[in-house]
Amino acid sequence: MYRGTTPTLTFRLPIDTGSITALSLAVAQGGVVRIEKGLADMTLEGKTVSCTLTEEETLSLSAGAGREAQVQLRVGVGGQRMASQVFTVPVERILRDGAL
Repeated sequence: MYRGTTPTLTFRLPIDTGSITALSLAVAQGGVVRIEKGLADMTLEGKTVSCTLTEEETLSLSAGAGREAQVQLRVGVGGQRMASQVFTVPVERILRDGAL
């Protein structure tokens, strides 16, 4: 993902999203969670969960070699809790820093 952009992260789940009661998306870098989104920030449709990051959120990430971000989705269905694998995403630089 590029800093200063508004990417939409999409997850395909093995369950229907209508049964989800809790949801958390975490984006970490350098072992620190930099972006966290909850159920109210997500779009749920069928078996797909998607979330659009803001320009400010992607600007909070650092770019360059070895500066990948880790992304994980956690889902709650009633009292049951599940987590996705941790995905590694490269964070790419932009030439002019800051918001448009």
